Amino acid sequence: MTVAEKWKNSSPVAQFLAKFIALMLLWKFIYAFALKENGATDQFVTKYVALFSLSILNEIGYPMTSQINEIGMYYFYMYGKCQLQIAHSCNGLILFVLYVAFLVSFKGDWLLKILVSIVGCLGIYLINVGRVVALMLIHVHYPQYLNFSHHWLFSALVYGFVFSLWLLWINKLSQIKWVK
Repeated sequence: MTVAEKWKNSSPVAQFLAKFIALMLLWKFIYAFALKENGATDQFVTKYVALFSLSILNEIGYPMTSQINEIGMYYFYMYGKCQLQIAHSCNGLILFVLYVAFLVSFKGDWLLKILVSIVGCLGIYLINVGRVVALMLIHVHYPQYLNFSHHWLFSALVYGFVFSLWLLWINKLSQIKWVK
């Protein structure tokens, strides 16, 4: 039996897992050897999470400024005091990759996958901006809850959102055929 025949005869779960793992390994390879080195991708995503968060905070009455360090991480200041830092590991980039890799690995119409990937990544971006804004407000008003909120509460909310998007794809959207 050839590899192609084995692939065709394997279970949909095995095919999904193989595709998903392969895509994540490909991402890790590309990130480690091309993207992380120059930092442009992380800097781009971190920049727009920081700037949108900063504008929201200023709009709702928190006079924030920001500074960027040499590797593109943003520091938020209020009245000259550093309040929060957005590290590249918190910019949401890996969530975009996980989300899209899941969609690509799962069955469904490719045109719809592209559209749902774009809309889902926009949703992930917005929820991450909301997370940054909320963390800043928690830091200013309830600093004793910052560590729990950052590491547990908002991680659960953001990953729960991504999981909900996956469930929407599995249960509703993956059956839709745009191209017949």
